Amino acid sequence: MARKARYRPSLESLETRLVPAVGYRLLDLNGNAMPDLQIMGNARKQIVHIVDDPAANKTLLSIDRNGDGDLDDPGDIKDELLATGFDVIEVKLKGGKDIFEYQAISDFTGTTRELRVSTGSGADQATMNLQSLIGADTNFKSTVWLGAGNDRFTGNLVINSFGVTGTGEFNVHGGAGNDQITMTRSNPPEMETGTVLTPATLNGLLTMNLYGDTGQDRTMIDFGVAGGFDIQSAGRMQLRSDGGTSSDAMLVTFRNTSTSSGTYDLQLLGNKGNDLFSFGVFDESAGGVQFENDAALLDGGKGKDSGLLSPGQDAPVAKLNLEN
Repeated sequence: MARKARYRPSLESLETRLVPAVGYRLLDLNGNAMPDLQIMGNARKQIVHIVDDPAANKTLLSIDRNGDGDLDDPGDIKDELLATGFDVIEVKLKGGKDIFEYQAISDFTGTTRELRVSTGSGADQATMNLQSLIGADTNFKSTVWLGAGNDRFTGNLVINSFGVTGTGEFNVHGGAGNDQITMTRSNPPEMETGTVLTPATLNGLLTMNLYGDTGQDRTMIDFGVAGGFDIQSAGRMQLRSDGGTSSDAMLVTFRNTSTSSGTYDLQLLGNKGNDLFSFGVFDESAGGVQFENDAALLDGGKGKDSGLLSPGQDAPVAKLNLEN
């Protein structure tokens, strides 16, 4: 009688499973069969610097991979040249006190660029310096989610080199925490100072959607320097600022040139809490610009809210739910 074969346990090989590590990879993020850039972080502090040179179609990338707050360790990525530009740049940093900086150093012309940035939880800093023209037939869109924590975002439209003849869109979501959201025009510290300041051309659409979400947030828009913007007839400056659920402050200043003839579309919404508005549009065109719905809107929403107009400002203002 034949003996039965004895059962011998064995290990079966399974498919390879990749666990995302700190670093970057190239993959199609928008379905056009072209590579895009995705950067992944972890729960530690990451530093990410991106220098975007669309005119030369190249990208310079630095990533602190071990989360120790510098770019000098073995394994860190420092000034790595990627010999291409990307339609989409996606950054997911998760937890930790992260630092993200994006800098565009040449003009966008006839192209698309979308930034999707999530800094995750922690007291994060995100900065965008655009010393470039968003040219005709160009769509530039950035969306930043700051997540939980007392975060800071600065969008700097650099003096003497920034302008819009296409479409530029900046979206910021503060998330939980006491956040600071700033849109400004100035020179970043590494650039030379002492230059003659000139207005920025706006002959397309520049839109800002800024949401404080929960927490006592401070939103500042300072476009009052260097003659502000030359808003041409096809130019449109659009702002939607929403403080969210707590007591927030919105400090907003615009300035346009004497030759401006375009349109402002401005809405500041306090939402809930005891909010403070400080607002002013300095129109050097003496009425040459237009206002959507014939006025800028300041709506305090629920709570005891105050709306202060800057001395000498020129904009017609509709006030709702404000004590003054």
